[in-house]
Amino acid sequence: MTARVHLWIAETLRTACGRSSTSVTTEPAAVTCQSCLKQAEIRARSPKPTPPVPAPRWHSFYSKVVGVSHINRNGSSRQAIIRRCSIGEELSLVREPTNPVDPNAIKIVRVNGEQLGYISAYIASDLASDIDKGAIVRCRISGLTGSDEEWRGVNIEISRWTGDGKPEGPPTPVTVPTSSTFSMAALTVPASAPQSSAPSADSATGTSDSDTSRRHSIGIPWGGLVILLTIIALLVWSVLNR
Repeated sequence: MTARVHLWIAETLRTACGRSSTSVTTEPAAVTCQSCLKQAEIRARSPKPTPPVPAPRWHSFYSKVVGVSHINRNGSSRQAIIRRCSIGEELSLVREPTNPVDPNAIKIVRVNGEQLGYISAYIASDLASDIDKGAIVRCRISGLTGSDEEWRGVNIEISRWTGDGKPEGPPTPVTVPTSSTFSMAALTVPASAPQSSAPSADSATGTSDSDTSRRHSIGIPWGGLVILLTIIALLVWSVLNR
């Protein structure tokens, strides 16, 4: 009985079929072992194309600063700080792992260290680990809401660099919204409503500027009400005197 000739694979130092044999060759044409030939055919097949790696880019999304109605630990008013901000201004995201409420807390501060508030807890739960690992994350103001008569808020754009290496430049500049220009800031949730009440000069009386302006804006049409009551009285009188 003629011994089967196996295909010897130099890279693995064994036959293609895995069996031990002294009758081996590196020439596929001389191989008589069907298992070795099948394995050689599989090895000769071209590998599946590797999917392309996504190009590094900035991944941006929009959110708002929370806690804008609070007073900072140093006694500074966040509302007063927001009044000095401008659209397009770069902000810094500072991790606060010792925060007693949320270990994922991320402060939002200006370049001079003034704190505007925090990233929302939902976003911070995903973003905190990236910042801790050294990810490149940028933040800037995309819109300012409110006025002097009500709470001011800050809409922000957060950009995270995805991919290896460092970005060649910053994200696309923020366009200052106007009455005739569309802006992504218009699609964000308004940040004018405070997250919680903040101490104010009117807190002792239980009133605020927004409450006062709301009362003034609500008017009761007394004249129309008097006319309506008069008509109803005449109708009742005519029915009773028939």
